[in-house]
Amino acid sequence: MEMTAKILSTAKNLYPHLPNGEIADLVGISPSTIVGWAKKYGWKKSEAYFETYREPSSRKRAVRENEVEHYDYWELVKQYKEETPIRRFNHPFFEATKKIYKQNQNGTD
Repeated sequence: MEMTAKILSTAKNLYPHLPNGEIADLVGISPSTIVGWAKKYGWKKSEAYFETYREPSSRKRAVRENEVEHYDYWELVKQYKEETPIRRFNHPFFEATKKIYKQNQNGTD
């Protein structure tokens, strides 16, 4: 029980200044335990922590917006259909299907 109190005290002192993963490595517990204790005991990160370890939110927003190129899916479908017109009668499988259908109509297999 004494060891847990020491770990808890150390984690509490380090929490405002270091990332949870580093604290967990130093005291030998999992990062999720650190998060749980922070919620349970109301620990908060310091301003210095945010200046050191966190990027400004505007930078994150700019990166997030550039990650995925936006496009209109249905416009691409329409463009594809215009570029590659496949009609029923000039489709590559139409002739073979037409022959099979005629043979079945005549009573032959």
